[in-house]
Amino acid sequence: MNTAKKLILLITLLTLSLQSFSQNVTQKTIDSQVVVLPVKIAKQVAQDLLRGDSAIAELKLANLEITQLDLKISYQDSVINSLKDKEQNYITMLESENRKNDILNDEIKEFQKELKKVKTKKTFSQIISGAIILSLSYLYITK
Repeated sequence: MNTAKKLILLITLLTLSLQSFSQNVTQKTIDSQVVVLPVKIAKQVAQDLLRGDSAIAELKLANLEITQLDLKISYQDSVINSLKDKEQNYITMLESENRKNDILNDEIKEFQKELKKVKTKKTFSQIISGAIILSLSYLYITK
């Protein structure tokens, strides 16, 4: 009995797998590149495709703008760094000029002190030479 049931099942399956029981529309009759959609769905698909294409184009433009902004930022950073370097150079130059002015002012003060000494020596020597001339003149006249 067991084998009889198996044979009946096998015969049933074989008869159902014949072409008369299988699909009547196969790949042979329909082009595999054609998809049939209702008009409403086809319009929605077309709109989605257009939106997708425009989104891709917009993304490309946004990425291009981002790279240009990055380049602009790096250029501005280099300009800022250059200006900072210039500022530091100006500060260094100003400090060296201030040191030079301080040195010159110190030397001027020393020269002014020496000039005062020379003037007092000159005045003292003029007074002494005047006194010597007067005393010699007096002695010459009186002798």
